[in-house]
Amino acid sequence: MGVVLAVTGGRVTHPFFDYIFSVPLVCWIVALIVGRLIAARRRR
Repeated sequence: MGVVLAVTGGRVTHPFFDYIFSVPLVCWIVALIVGRLIAARRRR
């Protein structure tokens, strides 16, 4: 979120500002999936 704010300068009209919530959410979901995959491999 900080990167988006820095790039857009806090202007909500900037096209990149549309991704302020979707990018962190997608990264969080991917991190959860990767974490579960790693945990599953360690249990084997």
